[in-house]
Amino acid sequence: MNRIKKIAVISKNKELARLAELEAISLGVKAHIFKIIPSDLSEFDIVLLDADTSARSLPSGEFVLAGISSSEIEADKATGRFDYTLRYPFSLGELRSVFLGGKTTSRVRNNIQSNDAPVLYADFKARTIYLGETSLSLSDYEFRVLTRLCSTPKQPVSRAELSEILGAVGDGNMADVYVCHLRKKFEKISTQKIIYTVRAQGYKTNYSMKNISEQD
Repeated sequence: MNRIKKIAVISKNKELARLAELEAISLGVKAHIFKIIPSDLSEFDIVLLDADTSARSLPSGEFVLAGISSSEIEADKATGRFDYTLRYPFSLGELRSVFLGGKTTSRVRNNIQSNDAPVLYADFKARTIYLGETSLSLSDYEFRVLTRLCSTPKQPVSRAELSEILGAVGDGNMADVYVCHLRKKFEKISTQKIIYTVRAQGYKTNYSMKNISEQD
């Protein structure tokens, strides 16, 4: 299999395009973002096309075509038109599956299923979260809570454990306060729900976290 070296991300959704770019870079693949379909895509190994907004016909080429969609309905409609279909927010594992398939793939692997969690990129030193093109600065306590939730994605963490991390043993209200802070901050930059309440169990997130400050 030839190593994938270059991909094109075609989307008017800045957040979606930036996520695809960051995940490609984390895998050592050069990514280029386009708002509209360019006339020539022959230099690219893979093209990630936003199935929600892009309608114009693609130029011919030997690239692998992956449809990315924020809508389950649109993702279903796209099946058959693409080598792969990725539902946004997709995980690093799902994108890796596209890269590993590369040019050896045939048009049979649609609607990739993965148990991998989608990724929140973070600069641990600066306590900063990156979501699309937006950065979000967190306090030390906010970052502690989010880091713990992301360490076990899709699994609830008790209020007692979160409070203990914050140095307030036995005070569940402490966890509630900082989860509330986090939710308000995320609501300002994204419509995606990041933290969920799990009745009688605590809180959870479906995201894992990747420290980009370790990539240099």
